[in-house]
Amino acid sequence: LGQSSVALLDGETIVDTGSLARRPMLVDALETAGVDPADVSDVLLTHLHFDHVDNVDLFSNATVHVYDPELEHAENGGFDWATPRSVAGLLDGRDVVRFTEGEVLDGIEAVHTPGHVEHHVSFIVEDGMTYGLTGDAVKNVREFETRNPFTIYDDGFGRETLDALAERLDFVDPGHDVPFYVTESGGAAPCGDVDLTVRLQ
Repeated sequence: LGQSSVALLDGETIVDTGSLARRPMLVDALETAGVDPADVSDVLLTHLHFDHVDNVDLFSNATVHVYDPELEHAENGGFDWATPRSVAGLLDGRDVVRFTEGEVLDGIEAVHTPGHVEHHVSFIVEDGMTYGLTGDAVKNVREFETRNPFTIYDDGFGRETLDALAERLDFVDPGHDVPFYVTESGGAAPCGDVDLTVRLQ
């Protein structure tokens, strides 16, 4: 728990920020990638669990993009065991953009992917293939292949989400595992030649 993925796109956009416990690993990985956190322009959040938002303050100059229903849910006290009660403080004083489904940034589409939590989103990029940065909609390869997701909200929605992502995506960067290709049958195939992410495993 807490060893979540942080995706770096084009050196300027971060998808999720990892847990505070993994902050030194994130700082080291960004340094290795030659990225100064102050130069990151945008942070996209799949949901507001601690292991995906704790390090948002590291990217001090970035605009933070949060799915409007997820942020509204937290603002109205809709906390579960993994959503920090301090989430408002994490975002206070920041340039926060609330978004709904559709294009969030140029070439990056947000898709509602409920299951793990009700107001979860995944980000999809079309670039020769269809890439999915899925957060915890797809936590790992095993959940994807078995269609047996760990969900807080609803198992049925989680399975439907996995089926929909398997049908649409060619490549998955999951929330807590290494990236993989999606096979024609909707399974997973190992990936060793696509470097999309700063890994925090």
